[in-house]
Amino acid sequence: MTYDVTDPMMPVYESYINTRNTSTYAGDNGAEGIIYIAPENSPNGFGMVLTANEISGTVAVFQLNNVYLSSEPTRQTRSLGFNKIGKNLLGLRWTNGNGENRVLVASLTALNGDNYVIDSEEYSAGAFGQNQSNISDTYVVYNGNGRSTDVTGLQNNTTYYFRIFDYNGTEVQTNYLTSSTTGNPNSRSTLRKEVEDVEITNDAVAVYPNPVINELNINLNITFEDFNLSIIDNNGREVYNTNETNNKLNLDVSNFANGQYHIIINNEDEMIYHSFIIQK
Repeated sequence: MTYDVTDPMMPVYESYINTRNTSTYAGDNGAEGIIYIAPENSPNGFGMVLTANEISGTVAVFQLNNVYLSSEPTRQTRSLGFNKIGKNLLGLRWTNGNGENRVLVASLTALNGDNYVIDSEEYSAGAFGQNQSNISDTYVVYNGNGRSTDVTGLQNNTTYYFRIFDYNGTEVQTNYLTSSTTGNPNSRSTLRKEVEDVEITNDAVAVYPNPVINELNINLNITFEDFNLSIIDNNGREVYNTNETNNKLNLDVSNFANGQYHIIINNEDEMIYHSFIIQK
């Protein structure tokens, strides 16, 4: 017999299981020893009860289908940002929460819900479009305990939305933290056309002073037909963008916070990367 003893003062009868044959001598007979195996020590993540039967010389195994989840993480991964921007690739990095692992999901639509992952489920990761999450058209692109990844399989000139979830446990004990936090979720667009990295030389571009306090000068000695200049902070946020073609730019950065920033200058055929630091 099995009882629910959640409240020891009020046990509740659940079921009766008989593994012996009452018409012939067969099955399990003469139960003598009983052992409980906790879910964390079980080969399949479920609790088990084993009985050793003296007369029949058998061992009966009973699985308890109650699912005992691992403890839920209490701090979600934050500051999901972008350190690579390409035509078919986006590089992401983040500040880890306190989960044992985390999964990163990606979609072509905003990720505002909390049911993209569900407890007791494990998800395989791959390129965008390969491994679906719990929601259709949302894909798992990373699963692990690291701090960055490159997401491949993307289309050019397309905005992608990303969200990351910390979790503890494995298999049926997997327990996800599904809350959002600063910089999580986040989104970014891929580049419009294939680009070639341009070697940064004093003849190509000059960025000064560096570090800078109030005014940043950007001098270009390259002719652009389809000019675009973007400045991105270390959290992947775009803080400045212009399409105005000008070989000499004087930018007021006095309202920018201290830290490292990345300049991306691109046109139809090529791209220039440069970094500078604001230090006040």
